[in-house]
Amino acid sequence: FSPGFTQRDLSVIRHVSKEDGLSCSAITSIAQDHQGFLWVGTHSGLNPYDGHSIKVYRNNPNDSTSLCDNSITCLFVNRLGELWIGTTNNGLSIYDFRNDRFDNFNWGVHPNSLSGNRVTSIEEDDQGNMWVSTLMGLNRYQRESKTFKRFLSSATVTAKPHLADSLKKAGCPSYLLGHFLKFRNKTVSDEEFFYDIPLTPSTRRWISKLQELLSIKLYGTGVRTMEVDHKNVWIGLDNGGLAKLDTEKGSFHTYSDKISHKILSLLNDNEFLWIGTMDGGVKRFWKKRSEVTDFPETANVKFIKSLYKDSIGNILAGDEDGLSLLDRRQNR
Repeated sequence: FSPGFTQRDLSVIRHVSKEDGLSCSAITSIAQDHQGFLWVGTHSGLNPYDGHSIKVYRNNPNDSTSLCDNSITCLFVNRLGELWIGTTNNGLSIYDFRNDRFDNFNWGVHPNSLSGNRVTSIEEDDQGNMWVSTLMGLNRYQRESKTFKRFLSSATVTAKPHLADSLKKAGCPSYLLGHFLKFRNKTVSDEEFFYDIPLTPSTRRWISKLQELLSIKLYGTGVRTMEVDHKNVWIGLDNGGLAKLDTEKGSFHTYSDKISHKILSLLNDNEFLWIGTMDGGVKRFWKKRSEVTDFPETANVKFIKSLYKDSIGNILAGDEDGLSLLDRRQNR
């Protein structure tokens, strides 16, 4: 691979397709890393592109350091230069540039694992915290422990009758076995079940084995998209409507009386939040007053899948027919 290209060099791209080496023509996401490489997510693999050649990363079931899933939903490059990859079926991968491998995270019964395997969006807040949304809730990455703090998600677990015998036969350490056996014939929250049992390399193996021996019920708020604004996370709910999570107070507020459409995209714009919907066009939400402004010329557009603010403040909306420029002053 030759050195990547700069933002100016992107103008040389005209059209890149499967015939040029892409793993799939159905592109779901694009990001540019700090070296200038373009990363293209598809329904069948991840493709770094240096302007000349394309490499393909796919999942290898026999390699735990390969891409966690071939179907990519979203890509994000954070301020540290890390490439985060959300997938459809198996959670999250973080690309390790130095070793050309992936660190993978997926759903698990432990409350410090990812809340779901369908990742819908990835964002970074002002403090450098990474946020990952799934169809079963919201997650904030805890970098020191490489675990997650879950929001809008919970679970109950019930130990199956043969839990003790199965763990003993597998050689489970006595300190873990004694802890888990306290919950025989009980249904408790995942937090209670794993109280004081951290998610570490030494416990991951047993927790993975344990999942087969538990009856698990999951409860979560489906997050279709999100946008981070200081201490608040603005959420487009999977079942329709807008919500706000105050991460300091832990409070959760919905605005279903203001917006009932399913939200496909969000864009933070200082005091405003731009909202792309299904069947409802583009809307502008004034955060302070909770007021909504409609843009009538977009009302008949079925899917507003992306929103972008350029360097001079123009708002672009992407739909199934292309791009539209919104006049924020005249609502057209």
